[in-house]
Amino acid sequence: MFLSKLAIGLFAIPYALAAVPDIAAPDATNQQVGRWDTVTGAGTGVVCIHTILLPGPDPSGKNWKLMCMERPHVAPYQPNNATGQETTVEVDPWSGTFTTTHVLRNPFCGGHSQMADGKILVIGGDRDTHTVNNVPFTIDGRNARRVYTPIDSLPAGTASPANAAWNLQIGDMAVNRWYPTVLILATGEHMIISGSTNNLDWTQPLNTNNPTFEYYPSRPGVWPRTASFLDKMYPYNLYPPAFQLPKSGKVFSFSGRLSALIDHTQPDSPVDETTIPELTRPGVRPLIYPDTPAACMLPLTIANNWTATIQICGGTTMPTNATNKGCYQIRPEDDKPQWEDVDLMPAGKVMPDVVLLPNGQLFYTNGGAWGEAGGSAGEAWNSHPPSYDSFLFDPTAPAGSRFKGVASATVGRLYHSGALLVPDGRIVTTGSEMANWEDIEANRTACFPFNRTNACLNPFETRMELYSPPYLFLPGKPQFVKTPPANITYGSTFEFTLNLNPALNLSRVSMTRYGSTTHSTNTDQRYVELEVLSKNPANNRVVVRAPKNGYVAPPGRWMIWAIGTSGGVGQAFSLFLQSGTPTYVTVDQTTATSSPNAAGRVVPLGVGKGAENAVVGMAVTVLIITISLVL
Repeated sequence: MFLSKLAIGLFAIPYALAAVPDIAAPDATNQQVGRWDTVTGAGTGVVCIHTILLPGPDPSGKNWKLMCMERPHVAPYQPNNATGQETTVEVDPWSGTFTTTHVLRNPFCGGHSQMADGKILVIGGDRDTHTVNNVPFTIDGRNARRVYTPIDSLPAGTASPANAAWNLQIGDMAVNRWYPTVLILATGEHMIISGSTNNLDWTQPLNTNNPTFEYYPSRPGVWPRTASFLDKMYPYNLYPPAFQLPKSGKVFSFSGRLSALIDHTQPDSPVDETTIPELTRPGVRPLIYPDTPAACMLPLTIANNWTATIQICGGTTMPTNATNKGCYQIRPEDDKPQWEDVDLMPAGKVMPDVVLLPNGQLFYTNGGAWGEAGGSAGEAWNSHPPSYDSFLFDPTAPAGSRFKGVASATVGRLYHSGALLVPDGRIVTTGSEMANWEDIEANRTACFPFNRTNACLNPFETRMELYSPPYLFLPGKPQFVKTPPANITYGSTFEFTLNLNPALNLSRVSMTRYGSTTHSTNTDQRYVELEVLSKNPANNRVVVRAPKNGYVAPPGRWMIWAIGTSGGVGQAFSLFLQSGTPTYVTVDQTTATSSPNAAGRVVPLGVGKGAENAVVGMAVTVLIITISLVL
């Protein structure tokens, strides 16, 4: 097996550190539209179809890494010899290397989620068996459950870490799942939703329907269980968006047009399919694979009282497969939730990615300007050309002015792409197995179907790009200079200091969860604004409160951000948010920014307020952070 650490074709220069200009001389254009930089001119050597953020060797996340999964490169294309035909790697963009890892059960087209302890749960996958020298290298992974431990998190002295990273000894599922959704819950459990029993072939109407959900770890009783909203929407029920709601803790899931609220807090997990109305719009195809939109939960902020709003944008229209500009919102925990049309995207997109930013805005990128998702590598006739357009969306802006066009990407990202927020405040974009789309546009008939010659383009996009949003080019970016503790717990009050008056230079403090993305699906990302309790100009001390429970902020690895009054955003620090014993710090009496009863003494969160502040196993603690302000 090919398990060595391989140098990939990167430029041996500190490209990542030089990608953002010195803010002592900010660029006026970049302050408006941001900037794109290619991570590696020659490519990383791997197609990141599944992209998962890892902290790297520094637990603070400063030198972040990515775990990437691709599918075997098969005829008529050459095997991926850069990875020794391994399909899972850790990419280190800082050193220009990647490390291959070996997993026997094929994880391609599975679902995944960041776990409470920083490991990665990977569920289901593909049926294909891949052999090397007539020996099975990967085998059917559709009913597999796997846990991945980042190599930097393995115990010191681990023998053959490339083999040890994967744990398949956690028991298989009773059913196959291809394109399932995996979502972490407040308890640290994971809900597994849908995923067909076999690869979905639209030309063959075989019944691969699996309209069920279950849990990892497995719950007592008979599982999986059927959810009729998934059954009714077959075959439009793959990678259904799912979000745990912050007030009730229920899971909102959407399948093309129909929605459900699943109450995982009850032993029988009742499924409510009547509260949320159907989402249909004239001429718009079901808002799910293969007419894939981007779905997310908007930032949970103080101003909206940490209320959940789900937003779905993009997709495909009938009958020409033109892309959809529409965006739709719903607040599932309202008394009578209703879908609402909001601002149109400046340009339609299918298979877009959406990323929650530290300042509470959303970033839309990737995807196609026509068509729909699907196909084997190189089948670019399904969707072309790429949509290079990128947009910012401000949920707080007046209706009609929420979208803003920013700098366009330079690398096209069609089917099997991704985008993630990383701890330096940038967005990394990855993948695409349709980089040969220009063969279609140029009508090179000799190149299709599957005629790979020197005259035809390679479909495998191995380059990564980094987008630097405008906030990275603004002055006054707060920077953490003292690493927070490795673990914090729910409801804690904690302090940090700035080197300048925080009453003038600190706007807000937020947290975003580590993400994992594939097929425009990222159930891990989440944004929570923290309550600032006091800002003391005498000693630059700031006191804030952590999220109150796991309904608001599921356990696991998060990034914490300080945002300056200039709008500038600096480097995040990574930390674990988990259960534990509460601890508190004193709030400065004369500079309290919230209710008077918080000033001058310790005020535990939610004492005597009942179950809404008491998720099972959740508590509170303290963390101390120091920040300097970079001018």
